[in-house]
Amino acid sequence: MPPREGLDEYADFPVLRHGVRAFGGAWGEEALQEVGRLVGSAAAGSSGHGCRG
Repeated sequence: MPPREGLDEYADFPVLRHGVRAFGGAWGEEALQEVGRLVGSAAAGSSGHGCRG
């Protein structure tokens, strides 16, 4: 499986964004965008944590 780097794990998943908004979470979108960029970064991918299938 190729490394998942250079992604925005929040912005790249419109269904996730829709669900957040539909259930009143729009107030936290700025933080979710930051986290989405962090978990989709090379730094997160090289941490050795998480699920690797």
